[in-house]
Amino acid sequence: DTSTPVPSNTPTNTPTHTPTPTDTPVPICGLEFRDFQQPSDRKITWDLYNNPDPGVLPVTVLSFQLSFPTSKLKKINFGGTEIWDGPPASSIVTINVTDWDATTTDRYLEVGEEKTFTLHFNNDIPGSGYTVLIVTDNCLDPVSGSH
Repeated sequence: DTSTPVPSNTPTNTPTHTPTPTDTPVPICGLEFRDFQQPSDRKITWDLYNNPDPGVLPVTVLSFQLSFPTSKLKKINFGGTEIWDGPPASSIVTINVTDWDATTTDRYLEVGEEKTFTLHFNNDIPGSGYTVLIVTDNCLDPVSGSH
């Protein structure tokens, strides 16, 4: 006796694995401006610190905006490296990604690291009246400081 298999119209359930969605952690911005100084009549320094708190990520400065009372900004150093040397800018200056003279490595700040912004002006400057706003790759909101 020979039997012939007959196809069945009944579906066969094959177990499949559905991954459980996980929330993407929101980066914690650990940046803070501190230790504003005016070491000379034509220069100010301002430290940027990336706190070593849990969840904080390294950052790269993408844009930099500075408003200041007088004179003209002519150069910016970050951590001792010149990152911008543009045409002198008055009162409010915004430096975007395409305006930097430096690589992203020169604008990078590791977790727990502190680097100094040194701002050079073409004339004598007052000791107050400065506001800075930076945008980075791993902070959702801009980070600001005033003195």
